[in-house]
Amino acid sequence: MLLCHATALIFFLYIYFSDTEGLFLRSQQPYAIRGETFTWVCNKRGQQNPENVVFLKFGNGRSDINSLCTVKMGMSGCMSMVSRYSRYKCGCINNDTSSMYLNITNVHGDDDGKWACKQSSINTVYPVYLPVYYGPENVRILANTRGRFEFTEGDNATLTCDADCKPQCNIRLYNKTINISDTSSVNKKQLLSSNGSLSLVNISRHINGSTIICQAIHLHPSFSGTSVTTEIKLKVYYVARNIVFSTTNNEAVIEGQDVNITCSSTDSCYPPCTFKWRFISPHRYYPSQYINHYSRNSDIGILSIKSVNRRRSGEYRCEASNSRHSRLHKYRNLILTVCYPPQIKYLRSDATNNKINEGSNITLTCSVDSVPDSNISWSRSKESQLPTIGGKLFIPIATCGHADDYTCTADNGVGQPDTETISVYVRCKLGLYCSKVENSEN
Repeated sequence: MLLCHATALIFFLYIYFSDTEGLFLRSQQPYAIRGETFTWVCNKRGQQNPENVVFLKFGNGRSDINSLCTVKMGMSGCMSMVSRYSRYKCGCINNDTSSMYLNITNVHGDDDGKWACKQSSINTVYPVYLPVYYGPENVRILANTRGRFEFTEGDNATLTCDADCKPQCNIRLYNKTINISDTSSVNKKQLLSSNGSLSLVNISRHINGSTIICQAIHLHPSFSGTSVTTEIKLKVYYVARNIVFSTTNNEAVIEGQDVNITCSSTDSCYPPCTFKWRFISPHRYYPSQYINHYSRNSDIGILSIKSVNRRRSGEYRCEASNSRHSRLHKYRNLILTVCYPPQIKYLRSDATNNKINEGSNITLTCSVDSVPDSNISWSRSKESQLPTIGGKLFIPIATCGHADDYTCTADNGVGQPDTETISVYVRCKLGLYCSKVENSEN
């Protein structure tokens, strides 16, 4: 498109100025190629005095005009050339003072712009634009993230390929695929984008290590489809998806035993994860809310407690974290139950000094601390087993026959059962307290 516009412009200027007197530039092609040679031809129209001819290059500003080469004229024709730059050579074509040339060797990028030729005493000029074509070069891939081509799983990003070209190159993005089992597929490329931009949405671990190729192709005929590529490799950081224990989520041990529980993952992390255990919901006896007890390395996390006690009961968390990105982590919780034998905390009644009047009620309470909960049974000296089960024994409408020693027995299958005994006294209608001894005498 740019080439068509430049050609049309030069053709228009040629028609427009064909009948106008002055000095006009023309060339065999409407563009120059950087690094090659380009020739301007300055034609004189109309009756002109034999004056020096100057080749001019216009800059960005109005007054930014450089005189790059001057053809000195005399009555006998071209005399000499004056130029401050070795890349610019000028003179008359076949010693014809109406047709001058300017040779530009090793065309530079700053040769791009407007050019003109004029007689030294005349200020009127007719500029012609010369585009300088080049490329592709400086092919590069950019990412709209801080980490350039390093991403975290789940991120979104945009990759953009660019290159220095004039006219604009055709830019494509490919995914380089390599199949070791099929040697013919090595270096095959899968087209990802034909406009140089690629959106990555919800980035997955599966593209970690993928090679992205940017290819810039110059489509102008003078460049014969010149192609330049560059490539980058993607890094995706991710954490384990599934954490497993060497035991169940609820582990029960007996007080005094050693605890060794490992946690690991069924899949990988990149880079390798660090596993650690944390005590997040301690037993009621534990004073601190967050206490770390863990052993860690890059493969597994080991919860190791020697001779565990009941204060270590509670909820533990194994966490797999990515050493590169702290926000990448996965965890799983485990309940550790430390079992211990029963201990009767107290055995008491709701009667003062355990004494009641005949016909009254009395409740005996047996409080037990144990894990797991204990089975509580009751007995008395006159009966080896009472039908009541649980922590309370209720005696309604007591008689002298209820005066006895009552025993609470707690058993949870861990260690030995614990027992406590309490004596109950009943004051009979005669005004005397009956006891187990008195009842046995009667």
